[in-house]
Amino acid sequence: MADPERAIEVLCALRDRGVRVSIDDFGTGNASLAYLARLPAAEIKIDKAFITELCDDGRAEAIARSTIDLARHLDLRVVAEGIETQAVFEHLAALGCETGQGYVISRRSAPVR
Repeated sequence: MADPERAIEVLCALRDRGVRVSIDDFGTGNASLAYLARLPAAEIKIDKAFITELCDDGRAEAIARSTIDLARHLDLRVVAEGIETQAVFEHLAALGCETGQGYVISRRSAPVR
């Protein structure tokens, strides 16, 4: 993203050819709301930093809940990264997260519901 305009141009060309773009580690580093508004993304992946603490940290839970709701309103798929316990898995399902990845599921993305 050293050249955001060029990156957006390339990603739009890829999207037009049927490639689905995913924003990884959403909520940390460069994966911010500014990019969400500009990039032709089909999916966002919530960073595991928010997911692993979901059941124990009200702020992490609020961020995950808000991100899932935001994705739904923007018609984006949302993937929760780092699902390591059954409790987190069930909590995400209750929040409406449809897809997740983590060792409690498998090494690949899988439906949460």
